[in-house]
Amino acid sequence: MISVSDPSLRDALTEGVSLGVTQSLPGPGKLRAREEKALSEVALARADLAAAESDLAADIAAAAYRHALARRKLEINAERASLLRSASEGALARYASGGGTQADVLASQTALTENDLERQTIEQEQAIAGDRLASLLGGDPPQELVDRLSLPAVGPAPELDPLLRELREGAPRMRAARAREAAEDAGASVARSDLRPDFSVGLRYRHRDPTMGGGDYLTASVGMTLPFFNRKRRYQPALQEALTRAEASRFESEETFNRLRFELLESLRAAERDRRSCGLLDGALLPQARQTFEAALAAYGSGQNDFNALLSALTALYDFEGQAAEALAGYHVSLARIGALLGRPPGTAPTEGSRP
Repeated sequence: MISVSDPSLRDALTEGVSLGVTQSLPGPGKLRAREEKALSEVALARADLAAAESDLAADIAAAAYRHALARRKLEINAERASLLRSASEGALARYASGGGTQADVLASQTALTENDLERQTIEQEQAIAGDRLASLLGGDPPQELVDRLSLPAVGPAPELDPLLRELREGAPRMRAARAREAAEDAGASVARSDLRPDFSVGLRYRHRDPTMGGGDYLTASVGMTLPFFNRKRRYQPALQEALTRAEASRFESEETFNRLRFELLESLRAAERDRRSCGLLDGALLPQARQTFEAALAAYGSGQNDFNALLSALTALYDFEGQAAEALAGYHVSLARIGALLGRPPGTAPTEGSRP
């Protein structure tokens, strides 16, 4: 305590010493409310992480299947190129011997050129899928792993009703939505507790206090905040905001389920469509196309058919081959999307606490 009008470090006011400690005491239930809010925010962060991991796993699977699809299409392109070269050589030989036309030779060379252009496009698709994989994995995957990528055979389509039940109960994004509800409810509890006063206690030792005649004293203090003074301007609006956020989170959870249900139905429908396409192509169209091509090849070799018929049969065969590969890849990409929604591949049993 130093005098302002006559400052001096030697007067009686500066000889006193005061040491004290003060402790704030939150109102009843406030610490518990804040602890529950913090724990709910931790649970929300973990649920968001699990949902992000599930989505990432599906994106990686989709990129891998597209890479495998591009490789399969390159194999189909190479097979087609080999047959086109053989057909071109045959057309050229027949033209040289007078049994064919120049148009057949030009048609075969045009088909070879178009096949080479298609190969360049497929190589670009494969490069894009590889870059996508590297981006998702945070670096280039091992080449031996990439070389093993393939398109497995189709399996039975998952049933809808069990998937819908599991979607509401255990889907990662639904868990995150419910965790957000809990966090917002905890925030409302904290805002509600702020309407109650806080307390403080203190103890101070005063040595040679000049204001009290130079004696030594102990001072005890008790304090209490008065939040009701700012109830309408500060605490009540904050509580109303927290309650509104809690209510909005419940609507958001229902909207999340509706969105996930739509995505599930869409992916399931796509998987079923591609599964049927694979069955139709492998079971009927491809065998018929091979037989048609073999018959056209034999007829062309014996002079009973023209080159355009052979080229049409060859084009139809490898178009069906490409469609079969596209349908197979689409089927597995759709299953990967369903797996992202459920947090596990469809057809496997859910495990408590497991991650994709």
